[in-house]
Amino acid sequence: MLIGEQLEFPEGYLSFEKGKVYSYAGGSMITGLKTLVEFTTQRSGRRVHLHRIDQDRFQLAVRERFLCVCEKQATVPPWLADIAGMDIDAMDLKRQSAMLTNRSRAEQRYTYIEPLLVRLPEILAANNPFSIINEVAAQGPKKQNRTRLAEWFFAYICFGRNLLALYPEFHNTGRYDRSGDEGYRAPVGRPSLSKGKLHGFASLPMAEAICESYRRHMRPGKPMTEIYRDAIMQDWGVRGRVNSKGQWEFYHPEGLPFPDSYGKFRYRVIISFGIDWVQRNLYGLERIRNKKSLSKGSFSEEVSNLLERVEVDAYYVEECPISPITGKAMPRLVVVRAKCLRSKCIVGIGFSVENEEAEGYRSMLFSMSLDKHEYAAMLGIGNGILPWPCRGLPAHLIPDRGSAPAAAIVNDLQSQFPVRELPRPYSGQGKASIESSHPRTITREGRPSERISELNMIQLAQREFALAALHNHTSDVSTYIAGDRLRDMEAPTPYAIWNDLDSIGQNDGISISEEAAVRAFLVPLTVELREGGIWVEDRNFYSDEFEASGIMDMVMPGQTVGLKGFCMQLCLLYLWVEVKGRLMKLEQRLPFRDKFGLRLLSRNDLIAEAKLRRELESSQRSGAAAAAVSARHLFQQATGKEWGNYSVRNYRPKKRDAFDSIEIRALKSKRRKSA
Repeated sequence: MLIGEQLEFPEGYLSFEKGKVYSYAGGSMITGLKTLVEFTTQRSGRRVHLHRIDQDRFQLAVRERFLCVCEKQATVPPWLADIAGMDIDAMDLKRQSAMLTNRSRAEQRYTYIEPLLVRLPEILAANNPFSIINEVAAQGPKKQNRTRLAEWFFAYICFGRNLLALYPEFHNTGRYDRSGDEGYRAPVGRPSLSKGKLHGFASLPMAEAICESYRRHMRPGKPMTEIYRDAIMQDWGVRGRVNSKGQWEFYHPEGLPFPDSYGKFRYRVIISFGIDWVQRNLYGLERIRNKKSLSKGSFSEEVSNLLERVEVDAYYVEECPISPITGKAMPRLVVVRAKCLRSKCIVGIGFSVENEEAEGYRSMLFSMSLDKHEYAAMLGIGNGILPWPCRGLPAHLIPDRGSAPAAAIVNDLQSQFPVRELPRPYSGQGKASIESSHPRTITREGRPSERISELNMIQLAQREFALAALHNHTSDVSTYIAGDRLRDMEAPTPYAIWNDLDSIGQNDGISISEEAAVRAFLVPLTVELREGGIWVEDRNFYSDEFEASGIMDMVMPGQTVGLKGFCMQLCLLYLWVEVKGRLMKLEQRLPFRDKFGLRLLSRNDLIAEAKLRRELESSQRSGAAAAAVSARHLFQQATGKEWGNYSVRNYRPKKRDAFDSIEIRALKSKRRKSA
């Protein structure tokens, strides 16, 4: 059971009511109490209610199934359900004239609750947790509302420690659209302080003209203000003059309507093209991204819960894989594995190609956040592994501030745990737990040699994935089992320890949604939307959800549109595409039915396949011409005629009957004469 999972009591239990949803906030090793949080909405506003239950009754409820995990897990608080799975940064970019982004507001709320996060164990052990929250709310230069501070704190704890849980509830503001109203022809919005409420022209009737003018005057690096000035002067014929107050103002010599303010012009441009497209043309493809360091957290010397502490290491697979396209040897496979120190389970595994180690760390973190059988399906082996229940991320690896911290985590892991050769003769005790679980190899003496595997890159990754699952079922960890657990444990394996501790709630892992994991840990790429669906190189990707989104209807025949996507570079069986702010999972499909393995290719394999296909198409173009010449020659030899010769006669052709042609009539006449 993970921190943040939603629980329910189907028939009620003690003070817990049937039909209500409770979020598990964790437990205290000092008091033995588990804390469950209930979020409610009342007439006076939202409230947070805490429910306490001792560990014995909690474990009894789990064993007797009085308590169960909700089938559908929410990733955001109830008041943010409408924006679940959406990218908050992309939502901020769509806001117009925002003095403070919603991400900044969420980060500001994070600074308010940060003193509480440090005191989380104390809060969970306190008789009255709200007294500590009230104490923190009263401190600092800016006092906070105690109720709101408690709401922010427990929402952050119970929903994956994700910054989205602190997002302000502004997404419903201003959603009413009056553009279709017949009377929507007067200026709307904030009135002019100097010229009056009804001064100026409405921008809606000239929206198309504004967009056309923007296209005409837009240049890379040209500011919007310059575009606006050129547009109103050249396209609308607007001039400037000094009024009676000595101030400059716009006017039209004929009194015709025009976009009389820069804000109206910019608003229509942003509505039509989007802020991303406008800024890309202004600043170029390279955007400035703020990178903020993420706290590494503190590690206690004692480890009692699952995922309380994790070690990471990486190694090269000794055999070199073969390319499924060219058949040549490829660079070696990098394997990155994470191990839980309490259970000794391998809890995450990732892969990359030699000299691209960062991708391995990213995919390892991605695998930790998912069910391992789902991850196995993405590698193309489905249920071809032993049971592997490990899922969840340690708190210090939660990417709660966007993509920049995820990159910082990967860089930090690379610096602490670099990829190495196997076996390594030095620093063996630095990461003894994870080092001892690596596969063993025998070093042969004599001339240097290289092992070439009969497996390709993806098949080697599938093998290493299956070996990691096997480790959890075969390693002897009996020295980490004591007391009555020796009697009740099914087997002295990491798999058994994990199941036992997880069943009684001794799990510090935090779950994050698949959308958040994809955005944080997978590699972004630009995919092509054209006829037939989504394309990466020459491979097509498809899903029913994507077809139902209606985006295919927006693409004309022959048109190609770039979309943002995410993928595992090692195996592009699946990819995720962002459509209208939401991620959709697509599966690769072939234009014919053949063996499943043809779809298991890496991104480099797709590039090599596309290059080879271009070469074949080039040779086919010249070969087709040669074949046509040969066919004409053979036809001429066989018939004595050229198949392309004909003559043109300038008169209206008559209707001809095959049974009444000139030749047949001449033949009949000849027969009559001979008779």
